Amino acid sequence: MQDKEEDIKNIQEIVYEEIKRLFGNYALRFIVESKYDMIVLKRDMNLYEMFLVSKELKQLWLTIQDRIKQKPYSIGLFAGSITKRKGKLKLKIGLDLMEFLAQRLRRNIVIVNDHAAMLFLYGRDIMLNSIVDILPPIGYLTVVANRGLEILGLAKLLINIEGAINKGAKKDVIALKNVIDKGWYLRKGG
Repeated sequence: MQDKEEDIKNIQEIVYEEIKRLFGNYALRFIVESKYDMIVLKRDMNLYEMFLVSKELKQLWLTIQDRIKQKPYSIGLFAGSITKRKGKLKLKIGLDLMEFLAQRLRRNIVIVNDHAAMLFLYGRDIMLNSIVDILPPIGYLTVVANRGLEILGLAKLLINIEGAINKGAKKDVIALKNVIDKGWYLRKGG
C-alpha cells in the first residue's frame, strides 16, 4: 500500500490540531523542542495509526523501511488512530499520548479521590464530589489521575467542572464520562 504524502501530512495536521486543542500551543512547542515527530502508518483503506517518535527513531525506521519493505506493527508512543468513513476523517486520540503530554505539561488533568480512582478503573464514570483537584486548562477530553498523579485513563467532560465547583453545584452529578481506563487492558486481556 503506497501512502500519499499529502494524506499523511493532512493526518499529521489533524493530530497536531487536536493536541493544541487539548493542551494548548505550548504542547506543540514541547514536542518540537523535545525533537519528537509523528509517524503515520496506513493499516488499510480506512484506518491510519499515528506514533510519536524521536527524530533518531524516525530516521532508523526510514532506513529499515527502505531495506525490508515492511511497516512495523508499532513504533514509539501510540498517538491515536484515524478512521475514514464516507470521506470524513475521525480521530481517536491515544491514551499513551495523552498520558505522555499530561505528565510532562501538568495540564488537562482531573485528580480524583481513592474510591473514585478504583471505580474508574472498573469502567465507572466520575462524580463531581469525587474530584479533589484539577490542573487546568481542562479540555472536552481530559486525563484522569489519582492523588499520586498516576494516570488512570481518559474521560469526556460532561459539565463545566471549574464553574460547577466555584458555584457549589450539586455534588452527586456525573462530571466525567469514562472513555478508556487502564483497567480496560486487564478486563479485555484476561
